[in-house]
Amino acid sequence: QEPNSPKCSGGNGTFECGICSCYNNRYGRECECDAKGTDQIKDEKGCFFPNDTKPCSGRGDCRCGVCECHPREKHEEIVTGKYCECDNFSCDRVDGDLCGGEEKGSCICGKCECRNGWTGPNCNCLDTNDTCIGPNGKICSGFGECFCGQCKCHETDEERYSGLYCEDCPTCPGKCEAFKDCVLCQVFQIGALSEQECKTNCTFLAIQAPHIE
Repeated sequence: QEPNSPKCSGGNGTFECGICSCYNNRYGRECECDAKGTDQIKDEKGCFFPNDTKPCSGRGDCRCGVCECHPREKHEEIVTGKYCECDNFSCDRVDGDLCGGEEKGSCICGKCECRNGWTGPNCNCLDTNDTCIGPNGKICSGFGECFCGQCKCHETDEERYSGLYCEDCPTCPGKCEAFKDCVLCQVFQIGALSEQECKTNCTFLAIQAPHIE
């Protein structure tokens, strides 16, 4: 037993069996907190993240109403935040690299913050729509969204777009009328389009199906 032990914040408690027994108006693992004029229970509530059941998100110690976050074995991994709720190591990875690597993004409070030119949950997507521009000059032909350099086509009960640029819609009303001129010029070499107009305006290839009885 060691009364007035320096191990208990400069003599604010008795050190016995590896534990500090704090004197009046002191509390904490090492009697480092002063309880005068404060409510210890209320003080410790300041260490709880909203709706969390563990102080300091279970990743730190509550000292005098303030979270002290635990260090990590890997020195480059850091836990931060008022409630130790943030870190720089739990973000999405690409081939083992956080946020696609340092040249693409950084892990801030558990989420990737991408550098200029990159986007996506793990910063592995080029931030450009260039690869989604359809033959009509519109992003995904105007019938989809460009995500990570690829078109995600719109779908409804009546219309389902598909294709590299969402240019196809076999179920859309009026498709036969829209393709009529191109089919006539490509398959039968007749119709309203000239040979040059047929080559320029008809970006798909019409194939004549065999006649079925």
